[in-house]
Amino acid sequence: MSDDPFAHGFQKWESRFQQSSADQWALRPDISREVVIAVDSYQQRYGEAHPRVIDLGAGDGRHTLYLADRGLDVLAVEAAPAGAELIRQKLSNAHLSAEVVVADLRDYTIPDDLDILISSYVIHLLPDPYEQIKLWQSKVRPGGVCSLATRATFGEQDPPHYWFPEDFELKRLFVDAGWEIIHAREEDNWNPYMSLLFRQRAVVAFKPK
Repeated sequence: MSDDPFAHGFQKWESRFQQSSADQWALRPDISREVVIAVDSYQQRYGEAHPRVIDLGAGDGRHTLYLADRGLDVLAVEAAPAGAELIRQKLSNAHLSAEVVVADLRDYTIPDDLDILISSYVIHLLPDPYEQIKLWQSKVRPGGVCSLATRATFGEQDPPHYWFPEDFELKRLFVDAGWEIIHAREEDNWNPYMSLLFRQRAVVAFKPK
């Protein structure tokens, strides 16, 4: 990745992952409520055991391992090589399988065969967020599910180029595109791993057939 403003966030995480190990979590280990809702909703609707799912910005694998453990066909995409290596080690240790790709989401070609798309706390790191979301929506098969979560700003801790949606803006972006909303969340929560209060924003929706 080139030395530009958007590369700094990836470089920060690469450094953090390099200081971690396969038996610990550089990120919080708990699974996002939205990811659980997305998978449960898809399987309740279709009863398919092995939907194709992508985990964009997979970090060190908390969602990838969860998805693999549920028997899904998982593709994990992570920009930080150290993060991707941690995912591979964690999968091996847990006797689980998933495809892990090191790639910059700014120029990565997302497959067109996705039943479920997961993106948790990544969109603020990317340029042209509205175009990114439109692209992600286009890559989900008709009848598939998208789970998108992000946060509000941490104030002076965040670079000025980070993007943070307004309240319920994520929901509006899917409603306007004709998606069926099955879950939306706007709430303040205390993060014990970072010792701060921050606002979480999320949506889970089915793509129209």
